[in-house]
Amino acid sequence: AGREGSGLVHPFVPPPLEVGQEREPRKHRRRYLTFEPDTGGWNNQRMSLENLIILAALSGRTLVLPPDQIIYLLNAGSSDKRGNMRNYHDFFNMTLNPELLRRVPIITSKHFLAIEGGEDGLVSLSGYNATYRNKLLEIADQCEERKKSDVFCHLLYDHYRDMGQQSPVSA
Repeated sequence: AGREGSGLVHPFVPPPLEVGQEREPRKHRRRYLTFEPDTGGWNNQRMSLENLIILAALSGRTLVLPPDQIIYLLNAGSSDKRGNMRNYHDFFNMTLNPELLRRVPIITSKHFLAIEGGEDGLVSLSGYNATYRNKLLEIADQCEERKKSDVFCHLLYDHYRDMGQQSPVSA
């Protein structure tokens, strides 16, 4: 049933990237999956991430992690230099796992904007003034879910939504 080396090819699941290609997603797969993390507890976020990894693998897309942000009920210790800012890679060794990255390339929001935020990019920032472009780049690094914050996450998510292709989802 489609094991590697068996010669069978699954009609719906794209083949994994070759070793070494996982670090250059634009060259090999210019298709991405961005998402807004669940604002609930850790277990909701973990389950959502597991589903997104499967969806990215099945659709042949590079998964774009959201910016570092405070995760509900997961407070950092007092000696932590990053404050309470966290991301999924703090809990799962995703970005250093070559076998996973061959099947599901995973990049950060900051890397995504560096690759696709240029004039010819899929989420081009060229239509904004320099101040707003810099604000989005700052948010791509770390953000907060508070509307009054200078680094409100949804400014970046709105940019993704405005520039990208969004599939309708209904219950």
